[in-house]
Amino acid sequence: MAEPDYLNYILNNPGLRESAEAMGYTQQEMIDMGDWHWNTYGQAEFAEGGRLNTPFETQLPAERTAPMPPAEAAAFEASVRRGDPSEMWAARAAIDPAWNVGQFSGQGWNVDPDNPYATGILGDTIGVDTGVGQIWSEGDPRFLQDRYVDAAIANDFPVGWVGEEGTWKGPDELAGYWSDVTNAIRNEAGDLRAIRDRPSTGWANTEILDVGPRWAGNVRPGVGVGNVYGTGGYTQPAPLDWSAIRPEVSYTPQFEALTGNLMSNWQPWATGQATPGGLVDYQIPGVQTSVGTSPNVTYSGGNPNLFNTDTSGFSGNVTTDTSGNKWVMTPGGQWIPAGSDYGTALAAGNAADPSRYDQSGAFMGSEGSSYDKAGWEMNAQGVYTGGHVTDLSKVTIPGTEQFTGEKVGWGFTPAADRFAEQAAARAGPHPEAGTSFYGP
Repeated sequence: MAEPDYLNYILNNPGLRESAEAMGYTQQEMIDMGDWHWNTYGQAEFAEGGRLNTPFETQLPAERTAPMPPAEAAAFEASVRRGDPSEMWAARAAIDPAWNVGQFSGQGWNVDPDNPYATGILGDTIGVDTGVGQIWSEGDPRFLQDRYVDAAIANDFPVGWVGEEGTWKGPDELAGYWSDVTNAIRNEAGDLRAIRDRPSTGWANTEILDVGPRWAGNVRPGVGVGNVYGTGGYTQPAPLDWSAIRPEVSYTPQFEALTGNLMSNWQPWATGQATPGGLVDYQIPGVQTSVGTSPNVTYSGGNPNLFNTDTSGFSGNVTTDTSGNKWVMTPGGQWIPAGSDYGTALAAGNAADPSRYDQSGAFMGSEGSSYDKAGWEMNAQGVYTGGHVTDLSKVTIPGTEQFTGEKVGWGFTPAADRFAEQAAARAGPHPEAGTSFYGP
């Protein structure tokens, strides 16, 4: 079998030809495109009778100058926007991030074959003039890529770069090149030609000429609401000082990283915000040109400066303040000492009814009860109920210092089950309670 001719495979299929021209491919980039497309889609399309011009045979030579089929024309803009940036589009984005392949416009695209471009591709003379984000052809100093029809030449640039009078409002280094675009003419063969030679140093910062006759008075329409369109360029705002609303509590070093720098990390729309890793990478529905499959949502991994999931140094749900005190938050949103009765019970997963703890997290028993030194339960009015506990470290004893030793298992005996203890209690006074004892 003959060697595949991927260059003519692209040029002999109108949809592939226009996509390659929109990407501004060099010869090697077009070869790579042809190789990828044939082995991903082309072979199957040929087997089904839908693509007759292959890298090995051209059955329909007229396709080289034919317009795109309606289905490919309808998907043209979206297809180009999904493409991996070529050397030309990478140069454009380096000049200004707004000039990226994702904002490519198919409106007013010149669907006629660009013969000087095809000649340069076949002769391997096409290069990228990085200073202006355009391609040029070695040995042809008046080459201009014929991208848009005259009425849409502003569509090759982001919204707002061309003013109402055809004045250039984009990056200064492109002003001279815009002069050549508006003053370009067509020769007898219909090929677009510049009226002056491209300098050996490139098109950037060339002399600015008056707006030429190719300018038809149309600017690229902006995106607005209803019939209102913005024609000015978008200026990204600077970060604001949000330190006044920064949380005072410093939870972890990772939290510090997230809230530092005047909280500028919370303002991704502002200038100077590098895109952190570990974000969801969303791609629009359709076929992803680079891999030939439907896009999906992927996760690229956490940024250790902002989204560190390392739990070393953490103790359960406990946090430490700047003084070294440990705290835990109750289900009701109250911070209590981590070593309190309630904090310990929460950490162990066996906390009782929240109403049985006071504001410091000390256990009070049911319905606000407290206990005397012997562990006998008193209600909120100081009346003995007959209840009893065996571990005094778990209860509140009025007028005494709370037990601070090692806490052990404890039990609670309802009054109805402790008749013997009740009888003993009745035999003596209970000065701690300050009242008489009542049976159950």
